[in-house]
Amino acid sequence: AAHLFLGDSGAGKSTIAALLDELPGVTRLADEIVAVRPMDGTWKAYSIPFMGKVELPAHGKAKVASVSFLEQAADHKLEPMARGPSISSLLRCALAYVNDSKRAQNTLDAACELILAVPPQTLFFRADPSVAGVLGIT
Repeated sequence: AAHLFLGDSGAGKSTIAALLDELPGVTRLADEIVAVRPMDGTWKAYSIPFMGKVELPAHGKAKVASVSFLEQAADHKLEPMARGPSISSLLRCALAYVNDSKRAQNTLDAACELILAVPPQTLFFRADPSVAGVLGIT
């Protein structure tokens, strides 16, 4: 299962990915950018050829299990997010090259469909591998 971690620079995306990557059975698909698209009635995350500094699997993919917006905190906690504000937050994190109104609408539609299919949440976390338990990663 793929867990998408979103947030502004410094939110902890690389930190949480590195923490979870050390756990048995966890495979990091991406360090910075992941492709997400609907496939066979579900949303899938795909590794991309621009791997960055971390050795990542080529052609990796997994069903999207969660969309989490990150907040660093003293304790781990998940809170559901309202869908409207989460779409705006998701679009701020999206890498989309849009040069006309049709592509802009397609990008907005895809964001809405993802948020409807995978309810968004805020993940409050500290830099500790025990955050895996909050996410249901064992």
